Amino acid sequence: MPFIRYRLGQFIKVISKDDKETGCLLPQIAYVGRSDDVIDIAGFTRLDEKTIWQAISQSQPGSADWVAAKEYSNNRAIIHIYLETNGKTKETEIFEHLHQNLKNLDPAYSDLESLLGQMPLQLSVLSAGTFRRYYQERQNLGENLIEAQLPHINPPQSALERLLLLNTNSKV
Repeated sequence: MPFIRYRLGQFIKVISKDDKETGCLLPQIAYVGRSDDVIDIAGFTRLDEKTIWQAISQSQPGSADWVAAKEYSNNRAIIHIYLETNGKTKETEIFEHLHQNLKNLDPAYSDLESLLGQMPLQLSVLSAGTFRRYYQERQNLGENLIEAQLPHINPPQSALERLLLLNTNSKV
């Protein structure tokens, strides 16, 4: 008998209700990802790393690195993107392009604005070298590069705070 295994926090997609080829009457599923790799906004849209990466690369091709986190503002969930740039493009331009690209890439994200009147995006532009300084600091504390690597989606709050502090120090 075949087993279907589902763990909490995993996203699966049911691709058919049976497998005609083998005669199996169990649902056929495909593993999509983990919930910690996805930012869910208002139960309406789910943004993954690939979608955010595409939106950023189309908005700011020269950006070095980024992380995105689900945060709350005025009791509403938002996606906060921390983006390191080369400083040649204005923050408002990056924001407008990024928001438009997310709308183009994810129709449910677009519906948040058109149907619910919500703008779930917040952007913090970090100065060039912020991520490099973060990784160097982690290595100086004895971590190897793999341990120091930040996940692009929902990094630890302490890491976000440290990035912001290193960004502030770079402007002094």
